[in-house]
Amino acid sequence: MSVAVVTGAGAGIGAAIVKRLRSDGWDVWGVHLKGDVDLHVDLTERDANRLAVETAVERYGTLDAVIPSAGVQHVSPVEDFPEDRWDAMLSLMLTSPFLLARYAWPHLRRSEHARFESPWFWWRLWRFVFRPGPCGPGGSVEALLSCF
Repeated sequence: MSVAVVTGAGAGIGAAIVKRLRSDGWDVWGVHLKGDVDLHVDLTERDANRLAVETAVERYGTLDAVIPSAGVQHVSPVEDFPEDRWDAMLSLMLTSPFLLARYAWPHLRRSEHARFESPWFWWRLWRFVFRPGPCGPGGSVEALLSCF
């Protein structure tokens, strides 16, 4: 059986990903701040990312996929945009995927079907077609993925 860590698993896209993977027979370690998930952590904290990977591997003994789908949105004119909010968004949607990849890499290398998938690619595609405009850190996550 394949094992995945999915962040943002308590709501929205992350919850839908968990539902689909489980229906396809995957074991899924769901991570979110709250809700019906396996691990409640704040992924803006660096150690929480390590814990997400380590607890999944402890539970299932292996890891085949990481899907960093946790995200938040804040819309504001640039002159009113809170700097702390900006930092938190980058931490959650850019630093967290990097850290998850870093901590998961030794386990993923042992998997014959390792995946590190970003739902942000599909979000950016949808935005390009239906709502043109910037998509924030999602593009940076895609750049990170190109390094693998």
